[in-house]
Amino acid sequence: MFFAGRAGENIGFALEGQLADGEGPTFASFKAPIRLYTKDSTDVSFIPFMTDALGASFGFELSSTGAVRHLRPWEARKAISAQQYIGLDGEAEGFAVVLANNQFFINASLWAPVHGHVDIGLNLSKYLRAAVTPSDELRNI
Repeated sequence: MFFAGRAGENIGFALEGQLADGEGPTFASFKAPIRLYTKDSTDVSFIPFMTDALGASFGFELSSTGAVRHLRPWEARKAISAQQYIGLDGEAEGFAVVLANNQFFINASLWAPVHGHVDIGLNLSKYLRAAVTPSDELRNI
C-alpha cells in the first residue's frame, strides 16, 4: 500500500504500508516534509522519516538518481543503488534538514539504522548529500 499527498499548505506525506510480514511494523516507510521557510524560490524543510529498507537518504531524495533503492521488479535492484556500496541502505529513522531550489539541494540528516518502535536516543549518525541540478534557465545565459 502506498499513500502520499498533502496534509496542509506546507506539509506533505508519503506512507508505504506492508502486510506481508506479520511480525514487522505495518508502516514500512513514512516521511512528512514540512516546509519551514521560502525565499527567492529556495525552500528550507524539516523532514522526519523512517524506512525499513531505503536507507539514510530516504529523508530527501529526488526522483530516481540511484541514491535510494526503490522497488524495481524488472531490474537488478540490489545492483543499482549507490547507497548499497557505501552501506547506507537498509533500516533508517531520523530527520533531514533540506535547503533546495531548482538549481541545487543540500540534505543534512541525523539518523539511526533502526526501524519501528525503537528508542534510539541521541546517538545519531550524520548524512550529508548535496547536488547541483541545473535547469534550462542556465543554458540560456
